[in-house]
Amino acid sequence: MPLTNLNWLDHMIMTCRKFVSSVAEKSSHLYELSPFEVHLKMNITSRTRTRIITLSQHTCMTIRDIAATVGFEKSIVYRIINKQAWRFSRKPTKNR
Repeated sequence: MPLTNLNWLDHMIMTCRKFVSSVAEKSSHLYELSPFEVHLKMNITSRTRTRIITLSQHTCMTIRDIAATVGFEKSIVYRIINKQAWRFSRKPTKNR
């Protein structure tokens, strides 16, 4: 059965609750974050055409991995702000 928007939201909330405790336990140790853990730790600020994504912990993931995790598969990296913050911008479209 396909997930509706409401079912998807409920599913994500339950999934997050399952993983939050394990992420909290690991946060005091040095380890590589999984894409899901990175998504849980993100502080996402929406802008008109840009989102600034700040991680609360260092990770060895590539910027493209992080972009794909948050659903920016078609995006390009606009600029690296610092070790823990990346700015993503949509690919430029040609006006015809």
